[in-house]
Amino acid sequence: MDWFRSNFKLLILLEVVCVIAAAVYFLLAPRIYEANFAISLPKVLASPDANVNQPKHRLLISPQEFIRPTQDPMAYSDEFIKKCMGQDSNENRKKLINAIQLGVKQQGDVIAFTLRLEGTERAANCANLLLLQSFENLTVNQDRYLQANPSIANDPTSFIRPAVVQAIRMSDSYIKPDLGRLMMTAILAAIFLTIFISILRKKYRA
Repeated sequence: MDWFRSNFKLLILLEVVCVIAAAVYFLLAPRIYEANFAISLPKVLASPDANVNQPKHRLLISPQEFIRPTQDPMAYSDEFIKKCMGQDSNENRKKLINAIQLGVKQQGDVIAFTLRLEGTERAANCANLLLLQSFENLTVNQDRYLQANPSIANDPTSFIRPAVVQAIRMSDSYIKPDLGRLMMTAILAAIFLTIFISILRKKYRA
């Protein structure tokens, strides 16, 4: 109680400052829009000696084999980064990777993409580029496999092409910060700052 009385004014001041800062951030936060789409992975005929209980077709590449290079900042061309982020830089490449979230659906057959970028036009354009590049990479990989295995290539039922399972869908409005969580963080930050400043005061006064 003695500590509370001696630091009450400081606590109130810091609470006001932190809450105002949180409110300003809430009002000026960048307008992030979300784009979602999904692509199915290519499949090829399972080996003849496979277990009869296994699916007839198997994935040509696993979800992990697809996701790993997609999350590599250097896997994208300079032109791709410029069209998505405005200019090519290491910082923008990291921002793009952080903006991309990948998930696995339908027992690993489908990769779900979520892209969050500032501005509805930028998010839509970048999502379209990402969809086209991902689809092209999957198709090229399958074409190489089929060229190396002509017996499979000659039978259209022996393979399944990648497909767009869900077209690009944009969020109706920008994603706002959670106001309740933001204010709670501001309140807690003010309390910790008060404790920290009071400790410094006591230390230097002593």
